[in-house]
Amino acid sequence: KKSSRLQGYTIINMVPVVLIVCLVFFGAQNASAAYVCRATGDWNDPTIWNSNGAIASTPPATTDTVTIDNGYTVTLTGNANCYRLSLGSGTTIGILEFSSARYYTLTVTENITVNGQGIIRTGATTTGSYKLSVGGNILNNGNIYLYQSDNNQVDLEFINSTTSLIYGGTNWTLGNVILNKSSRTSILNIQTANAMFETAIRVFYGTQGTYIHNNAGTYSINPDSNFTIGPNMIYQVQLGTMNFSANNDILYLNGELQITGGTANIGRSTGLEGIRTEKISTTTIIPKITVLNGRSEEHTSELQSPYVISYAVFCLKKK
Repeated sequence: KKSSRLQGYTIINMVPVVLIVCLVFFGAQNASAAYVCRATGDWNDPTIWNSNGAIASTPPATTDTVTIDNGYTVTLTGNANCYRLSLGSGTTIGILEFSSARYYTLTVTENITVNGQGIIRTGATTTGSYKLSVGGNILNNGNIYLYQSDNNQVDLEFINSTTSLIYGGTNWTLGNVILNKSSRTSILNIQTANAMFETAIRVFYGTQGTYIHNNAGTYSINPDSNFTIGPNMIYQVQLGTMNFSANNDILYLNGELQITGGTANIGRSTGLEGIRTEKISTTTIIPKITVLNGRSEEHTSELQSPYVISYAVFCLKKK
């Protein structure tokens, strides 16, 4: 241990302390950056980006915010990351395009904002399968086109523990949408007017999380097959109508269905079955239907099934 005296004070380990302070300071400086597109090109080409006002030396990373506008098109050809993503503005176009014949993922830790002139799309002549993983909200006032064919589509996946809100305009073209949050109580809340986001979905995969239908529209989820609510899933109808197994007979309930102000229809009107429940042996989750009816003038709640509802836990609560 080294020490020295200066006017009656003892200074111990001065050099290590200074080094630690410097490391913390410079680490904080490099923690995140604001990337703004300065040219059309490949996402992973640093020369198309300005980073904090200067030409970037590396492409955007997990902690960085990204803005694409001024008429530029940024093409994805490999895995990429950012913290927030904003496209377009009120007057200038900004385009993000998935391209090249391969599989890769763009991960956005927090929110995506697609302004009026913003576009996210797959390439017109591309043959590939891609994924857009989002941890936060999507505000779409522009255009999001993630499906052209089964051989040219972008899977839209919602991840992490924070609530994800879907809201904004009506221009959606979607393929597979995946809810894969970090817990069954982490929320995907669909607020887009008249279920325009939902009706654009070709196939929905509920792996883990809480799916909330929170708009006045009608959504028939995966209508051409018997639907399964898995043990790690909660589906909640707050507004409007959700149809489960709309063109079939059976809703398999291994998780939870909540009707808190809207209508849930089970099966087709000429169906022969209804709801079947089963507790999965590898989980502690008991299948449950919860109906919360506030009995306001605006909303009432209904649970409809043309035929039998077999064993389940029903929780009826009145406010």
